[in-house]
Amino acid sequence: MKKIIAAAVAAAFVAPAFAADVTVSGSQEWNYQDNNGTSTSEIDGTVKIGASTETANGLSVSATIALDDAGAADGGGSLSIGGEFGTITLGDTSGAIDAVDDINDWGYEATTGVGGDDAALLWALPSFVPNLSVYFSAGSDSTEGAGQDGTNHTGVSFRYAAGPAKISYGTQDTKAGGEERVASVSVSFQGLTAGYELHTATTDANVDTDNTSVGLVYSMGDVTLAIENNKTESAGTTSADLTAVGVHYSLGGGVTLFAEQKDDAKSASAETTYLGASFKF
Repeated sequence: MKKIIAAAVAAAFVAPAFAADVTVSGSQEWNYQDNNGTSTSEIDGTVKIGASTETANGLSVSATIALDDAGAADGGGSLSIGGEFGTITLGDTSGAIDAVDDINDWGYEATTGVGGDDAALLWALPSFVPNLSVYFSAGSDSTEGAGQDGTNHTGVSFRYAAGPAKISYGTQDTKAGGEERVASVSVSFQGLTAGYELHTATTDANVDTDNTSVGLVYSMGDVTLAIENNKTESAGTTSADLTAVGVHYSLGGGVTLFAEQKDDAKSASAETTYLGASFKF
């Protein structure tokens, strides 16, 4: 009898933990790099624990705890609350620009994207126009807790989908006086996606740095072919002219083999070839 009572008491305390739906997801990637004759091998993995529930008044609540085996790397933990007002994500989340930029960032290693600081708050507004997404973000001077980064800023952006085309624009102002703007357009048709993006960063001294990205991605069955050119210019001078190409082959079940290469016309030391495998679960 005492064992039955003890088990009932224990269950009373444990039960609230099962009120949420809990999921585990993540990825593990290995790659071999050759940089002008110098070779490197690397493995990097991330595990995300997610939980979601719905409150009595109809709010949807979810949380993510992200663990990265790189140690100091950004895990991206967050807390989200959704309702008729849209969805507010708190913690280490994308900024408004980050929510719509990097449309040509298709690579595992050869592409990195540019711009768009992380934020402490991202508000995805409710859809008041079909196919239109609107975001507002804000950051703080400093953060507490592992994995958080970003800048003190306010930002707003939108993305509109019209058939096979998507148009995006975003702007962000920092407390230090800087400004960022991004504009992009992409079109998808029969497995081919073409994208153009212009990102401009303006310092508090009113100096512009433009980053222009043009990319093509073509998927046919399990094979994806991609190319991107990313050019950085400031005060009439081109500091980077990076071209990346890649071939990805899906084995199914979340497993992908990839070969990628990048080369910067402005830097002989940037030429790197990547061979690797990724497993997402």
